[in-house]
Amino acid sequence: MPQSPAARHRTLVLSGSLRAGAVTTQVAHAAVAQDHPGHEVVLAAALDQLPLFNEDLDTDPAPPGVAALRAQVSSAGSLLS
Repeated sequence: MPQSPAARHRTLVLSGSLRAGAVTTQVAHAAVAQDHPGHEVVLAAALDQLPLFNEDLDTDPAPPGVAALRAQVSSAGSLLS
């Protein structure tokens, strides 16, 4: 019996480089292309908006990009980075 959409496993893919043509981004897109019934694979959105290495930018409330990534991670069953 097919799973309901809510029962699908969700993998969130994080690219290690946002440069144009970066190999990690190509691998991320290849992983997304492997989406199949029962397993949803999605590329994390708006990573370019995150204060990844500057803790001074990690405020409360979180910047919109950080809040969005936290929500994506919370809804994922696994991560590929």
